[in-house]
Amino acid sequence: GTTDVSTTVVNVPDPLRLDLRFGKDAIVDASNSSVTISMSDTPFDANADDGAYHVTSDSWVKVSAGGNALASLDFMTISFGLKRDSADGGYGDIGRAHGDWYLSLNNNGEIVANMENDSGAWTKLTTVGAGINDTDWHAVSVAIDGVAGVLSIIVDGSVVGTAAFSGKTPATTSTLYIGNPFGASFHGQIRGFEIRSDRQDADSGFVRHSELMQGQTFALVS
Repeated sequence: GTTDVSTTVVNVPDPLRLDLRFGKDAIVDASNSSVTISMSDTPFDANADDGAYHVTSDSWVKVSAGGNALASLDFMTISFGLKRDSADGGYGDIGRAHGDWYLSLNNNGEIVANMENDSGAWTKLTTVGAGINDTDWHAVSVAIDGVAGVLSIIVDGSVVGTAAFSGKTPATTSTLYIGNPFGASFHGQIRGFEIRSDRQDADSGFVRHSELMQGQTFALVS
C-alpha cells in the first residue's frame, strides 16, 4: 500500500522585533525586521559609554519599522539600559511610538508608561520604588501581556508596577523615537534597546537585566 503524507509549513515570526545597538558613530538593528534609522543633526557623543547612545533635547533617534513588525501583538516587552546625566535633572521622555505608547522618567526617578491597546483605550502606569535617582546604569522593561491582561514595569530585575491591560497593541505602530524631538526629553544614555513579541519569563528577564546593567554584549566595533 501507499501512504499519503501532507506537510503544513507554519511561518512563526521572529519574536525579536527590534534590537538597536549603538556605536560611537553608528546605530544598527540586529533583529530581522526591516527598519530605517534616522537621527538628529547632532547624533553622537564621543564620551558616551561603550554601546550607549547619549540622549538630549538635540540628540534623538527615529526608527521606522517596515511591515508593521510592532503592530497587533498579544505580548510586547520593551527593554533597555538607562543612565541619567545627573541625579536631580534630565528627566523627561525616554521613547515613544508616536500616538501609541510613551515612556518617560519623572522627577522622582520613577518610570511612567502610557500604553494604548487596539481598541483605543489607554493605560497609565507609574512605578513605585524604581530608584532611578542616581547616575548609575539601570535596566528597564515594560511588558504587555494581553492574554493575562497585565502591564508590568520591571527595573533592575524587580517588578515595581503593574496595571490591567486588555487586548493587543495598536494595529498600525510603525514609527518609534528614542528621546523626544517634540518636547521635554530625557537627558542621559540608553543602551540595548530591544522589543520582543513573546512572553518573557522571570529567568530570561533577570538575565537580560544583568546584561543591561553591566553593559555586556552591546558595544559595536566602529
